[in-house]
Amino acid sequence: MASFENLAALLESWKRFPQDFDFQLNRIKVLLQSAESQEDQNALIWLLSHSQRSRPVDLTFLVQVLLSHQPLPLWMLQQSFAVNADKCEVLAQLFHTKTETLSTAAMLRSFEKIKTKDKVEREQQIHEVWNQSGPMGRWLFNRYITGSYTCPLEENILPEALSHIFGVPSYHIKNQLQQLTTWDFDWKKWADSEFRQAPVLPTAIEISEIRLSEIEDGEDSMWDLIALPTNYTPGQLMVNSHELVLFTPDLKEVFRRSGHVSSTVETQFWQVFYDPASVITDADIELGYHPWFNPSDPSVRNPVDVALPNIDVVKWYVPPTQHFTFHELSNLDFQNDKRYYIRTQQSDNPSTEIYLLRPERFIANAMVLYVRRNAHDSRLWDEITFGMRHPEFPQLVPVARWQPAHDWLHFEEWKSSLKVLMGEKFGPVTTILPGWQVQISFDEIIKSKKHKSGFNIPTVEIVQWQANPSLEEIDDIRELFYYFQQRDKKFK
Repeated sequence: MASFENLAALLESWKRFPQDFDFQLNRIKVLLQSAESQEDQNALIWLLSHSQRSRPVDLTFLVQVLLSHQPLPLWMLQQSFAVNADKCEVLAQLFHTKTETLSTAAMLRSFEKIKTKDKVEREQQIHEVWNQSGPMGRWLFNRYITGSYTCPLEENILPEALSHIFGVPSYHIKNQLQQLTTWDFDWKKWADSEFRQAPVLPTAIEISEIRLSEIEDGEDSMWDLIALPTNYTPGQLMVNSHELVLFTPDLKEVFRRSGHVSSTVETQFWQVFYDPASVITDADIELGYHPWFNPSDPSVRNPVDVALPNIDVVKWYVPPTQHFTFHELSNLDFQNDKRYYIRTQQSDNPSTEIYLLRPERFIANAMVLYVRRNAHDSRLWDEITFGMRHPEFPQLVPVARWQPAHDWLHFEEWKSSLKVLMGEKFGPVTTILPGWQVQISFDEIIKSKKHKSGFNIPTVEIVQWQANPSLEEIDDIRELFYYFQQRDKKFK
């Protein structure tokens, strides 16, 4: 089957494809790689990136072409139009041919002639294309020449597919697609000439959470501390003479600006922070020499010769860092409206590990109250509810839920110990008598109208446990909440 027929079949069935990016990406890659020539591949790229709104011919003219080469009773045509609202498809189905040899490049060449030739030659070109196309190809051609062709691809699919085929970063391809003015642009030649060497890209970094107790205490260890508003997140900025690209830590593109950006020729990488909720647009950037400003302290500058967003509404910047020893970090006073990142000192390279510093978790004693069994296998537990004391209630009240993994190493130990404490059953839920004390760790307690106690601990981790029927060591949830509020270590 010719490339144009393959394209038509793909586009006709596109709306029935699953909305899965990888699935659609693979279909486009297969189509492009099946092109019989580079010219044909260039033509496919054009059709997959541009809709057609100009209309050199109308449906009335197409009907005349059909009737002049395929005499049909007028009632058949009218009835077909009444049944199928897509008139381009009706005309494609009513014209009969057995060949499917038309290439995509040949179709676009015919389209160029149709735009410029007189009525007789237009009819001849349409007839020639119909003669070399199957029903799908004729349908797509009819839509294209009548100005009703719309490319259905999501904007990132084609750049990603071409990136895999030519080995060029997708943001370069997206920029080139936006500048494309003709269908016969030679993509392979462009990729080979512009990117003979592998393009330089930053290295993906992983932002891991770390707590003070997890940091190794070295006598000479120094750390860079970066304090930011809670809405800022790390990113990587790539700057060279012709473009500026902002990436997430895992190298997903956030923003790109092409043109003369910097006086430096070599590609530079900067670890920056930005607000994901803010949309960065060209209006935020002025080309020329500007330093980067720190919004919390405009006097602090980093001499990076790049464009700068408006100082009053700064959305991304290179923040200043403070150097701390391990001991100084241990005495850090966390603030509610700040987020803290640390990295090893002298780590200007964005590939260096960077950590989100979290305060130590709270530790409290609770008691197991309920166990909910798995709906398909009663031997497994889906959820365990923990309770604490409350001054307004004589019995323990639920405050937290925990979902143990089905392959948890201590699962059998808990089942064996709780077997003698099991009380009433309510469907899949079994009550547990006081006797299994658990020490839990957590980051926050929140007020909740849905809970009997008025409080809820959203996420917990199990620290240790023991058999102990006494309630004296179980914490009071209300006292714990007020103590939690008083400490200035609530950190989101």
